[in-house]
Amino acid sequence: LRVLHRCRFNISHGWELVGPPRSLNLKFRHPDGSVMPLKDADTGDNPHNTDAYKYNNWGFVGADSDQGFLFYLFHIRAPRAANFRWAPNRHRALHWRGDAHVGMPKPWLLALDAPRDANGIVNSTLHLNSWFVSRTYTYLGYSSTGLLAGDKPGATFCMRSLWSIRRAIEVD
Repeated sequence: LRVLHRCRFNISHGWELVGPPRSLNLKFRHPDGSVMPLKDADTGDNPHNTDAYKYNNWGFVGADSDQGFLFYLFHIRAPRAANFRWAPNRHRALHWRGDAHVGMPKPWLLALDAPRDANGIVNSTLHLNSWFVSRTYTYLGYSSTGLLAGDKPGATFCMRSLWSIRRAIEVD
């Protein structure tokens, strides 16, 4: 709370003026404690490939608010963060970059007003903007391992919904 109260932040040195990201020599870890390599880190979004490291500053989206504060808190102040391994992670949805602030709704929001069948499952995407449909289809393609089971008994409502959106795009 003291960090938030002081609110010391700038784009070059970040929260509490700790320094540019590359100067911090952070070790990103997997949940088992092993240090992630700089390349081929077996994770969906390698921290070393983010804008923070690319530009070596705290000018990334949300750096001066939630994203930067949580990065500071869990990687620097009280290092507890872990980056899950990609290979064994069964829910492989990539991080969707965008929301109402940048003009891209989340993929599951694209179909909120879509026609549905009697079970509430999306059955058409013809009314949606083609660019959004393309982005959604690409996103759901990365998630295809889990989505293959979207029509199987025991699939969660979330998985059935995402699976149905992908199938509706394919049909349309």
